[in-house]
Amino acid sequence: MDLELESAALALFEHGLQTQPADFLAWLEQQGASPAINRAVTELLNAHQQSQGFLAPKAPLVMPDLLGPWRLLERLSEGGMGAVFLAQRADDTYQQRVAIKLIRMEQAAGSPTIKRNLVQRFEAERQILARLDHPNIARILDGGQTSDQEPYLVMEYVDGPDLARYVRTRKLGLEAVLRLMIKVIGAVAEAHRNLIVHRDLKPENILVAESGEPKLLDFGIAKILSDELTEPRTSTVTAMGAMTPAYASPEQVRLEPITTASDIYSLGVLLYELLSGQRPYELRGLNPVDAQRMVCDTAPPRPSVAIMRTPAVDRAAPPRRLKGELDKIVLKAMHKDPQHRYASATAFAQDLMQFLAGRPVQARGDSLAYRLRKFVARNKLAVFSSAAVVLTLAGATWNTWRQNQAVADSASSAQQMNAFLIDVLANADPFTAGRETTLKEALYAAETEIDQRFADRPLLEAEVRHTIGYAALSRNDLEQAERLLSRADQLRRQELPPGAPQRAASSNALAWLSVNQGKYGAARQRYQQTLADIERAGGTDDRIYVTALNDYGLMLLTHDEQPQRALELFEKARRFALSPGSKTPETELSSIINNLARSNDLLGNVDEALALYEEGYALAVKVLPPTHPNLASYLNNRGQLVFNKGQQREGLELMEESLAMRRVSFSGDHPSVWLGLLNLSTLSAKAERSDRALTLAREATAMARRLYPEAHLNLAISLIRESARLQESGSAQDYVTMLSEAEMMLEELEGNNDYWLTEITEVRQAAAPAEEKKPVNP
Repeated sequence: MDLELESAALALFEHGLQTQPADFLAWLEQQGASPAINRAVTELLNAHQQSQGFLAPKAPLVMPDLLGPWRLLERLSEGGMGAVFLAQRADDTYQQRVAIKLIRMEQAAGSPTIKRNLVQRFEAERQILARLDHPNIARILDGGQTSDQEPYLVMEYVDGPDLARYVRTRKLGLEAVLRLMIKVIGAVAEAHRNLIVHRDLKPENILVAESGEPKLLDFGIAKILSDELTEPRTSTVTAMGAMTPAYASPEQVRLEPITTASDIYSLGVLLYELLSGQRPYELRGLNPVDAQRMVCDTAPPRPSVAIMRTPAVDRAAPPRRLKGELDKIVLKAMHKDPQHRYASATAFAQDLMQFLAGRPVQARGDSLAYRLRKFVARNKLAVFSSAAVVLTLAGATWNTWRQNQAVADSASSAQQMNAFLIDVLANADPFTAGRETTLKEALYAAETEIDQRFADRPLLEAEVRHTIGYAALSRNDLEQAERLLSRADQLRRQELPPGAPQRAASSNALAWLSVNQGKYGAARQRYQQTLADIERAGGTDDRIYVTALNDYGLMLLTHDEQPQRALELFEKARRFALSPGSKTPETELSSIINNLARSNDLLGNVDEALALYEEGYALAVKVLPPTHPNLASYLNNRGQLVFNKGQQREGLELMEESLAMRRVSFSGDHPSVWLGLLNLSTLSAKAERSDRALTLAREATAMARRLYPEAHLNLAISLIRESARLQESGSAQDYVTMLSEAEMMLEELEGNNDYWLTEITEVRQAAAPAEEKKPVNP
């Protein structure tokens, strides 16, 4: 029998098991299947009429007392394929509760075809799960066979409701629902990266633990896109029995080849249901032909319309919150044509994160008004800690200028700033540029206009150059940053006395530039001079003093390995930030508290660090956008702390979330993303997740080589860490050359790099035979 036909016939036959034997043929006729499939189903029926009551109602699966080292405690669920039991270790080696999935074989005893298909499906699930390692995918722990040769699978036990029930009973709001779905989509993306399609995504296959973490279950009908675990590709075609039609894609119900786009469709249905409280289609009572027509040919109502059928008390958000971008996101994921859905699960998740951050979404399209409205907002995280670049340029720059009263005719200056602002916005207009302009291009264009626009206004020119230069520095465009910030500093030194806040701001920005360039000696000298100038001029009540203390402390913490000295600077910064009359915004205060927490953590003050993380994070989530880099830093630092306390899984989950936020905040190569990759790689190695650790380390090194084409400490660190991961994984690749490159680079760089040279020695000794290893001096 053709494998596609066999799969479809088997699925239909399994559905027929729910009918009375006398009604089976009449039921089959009503299903609207092809004559070939009907004949195949009838052959299966004839072959099994001789079996012992095969069509009789199924008796509950008998629960054995023991399966290998596991003692079964209770039945959790039962279906056509088998049952799931709660179990725990029977040998008392350690305490652990697990879920054991046991296949139902007695019903297939009379049919080699069904038995073969069920066993293959079950064994495929076991192998699939063994390949997946993600905090939101239930892990496989063990497996084996019963005394009757029935296979079983031991999985992580998730004690919690399914996804839909969790959202409903917890009455989650819109943002909480979206964050939960982002994690679910991230788990599916991990499966797709391993060439696995789930093919049965539905609320019942996603449980939510008490901690609020979703766990994706049941890869029993997943399709492997590689050839490792399957026979020829035709054996993987989905049949109606190997999916849940309410969540299945059009190509699934048409029995067409399945790709990752099918999972994206199902994720769209899930999001549709969670947001609106309704499913896009009502399929109950429909035969397969009508159900297929509904899924494949009928456009669902928009979620913002469907939610009107949900009682107001049960809505995650008012309909107006769904109208527009969320409608478009959901319907893009659910497009009938796979080519018009999101290109990947990651792209789907990123659009949701963009929505949460108030940035333009891919699903919205190319409306001129929409893109102009979002132009400033999409860059605010990478440019400024509070307002968007253009508004800051127009508002903060003019306010500073007016406060200094450096221009007698303020009206004239305002006109100049307004004209400059209009031109910057014009550069972002696709009808002006012929396409949508990036922030980098807009700021480069603005830079060329500064000399002419503000030739007779040196301090106003300095303010504009400083603002754009600071934006370039935030984007890691170091060449443009150096040009603009250096000229701004020169102009301010010519026009303002020592100790003026604007001069201090320029000096502090140039110090941060030196840090990013790897010139730590120059940065240290400039930070010290900046602080001394401010203190000598009595300007410690100005915001720039707190900023300089925080920035200098951060350099000492991350590059000079001086947590105690950094701690002293952070404590001083917080004291001045909280003093009466301080102009320090809450956004900066949250950063200071985060740095204080990290310093205490490195000094071993764990309880103090935890308390500070809680205090600072509560403030940060109140004043920052959901994907702000400072929030990512909080998650990163707290992840390292809880990991070191023994909560490895929670630590890794926090670090994964931090890295995802960094990728959204800084698209492409950026030191913040590089740091997230390297930190997660280090923790993954400590958790003995060697493959994940090596993958991250390689990505970090490749990014560092692009970011730093010349010798740089960050590149040297990446080389050292990737070498260590190669050594730990037992890779045949030669890491000696990589270590030598790092060593030569460190010797070339300025400053004391003994810490990293010692780490090179440790990596080499770890690779040496035991008798050759020597202790490393601290």
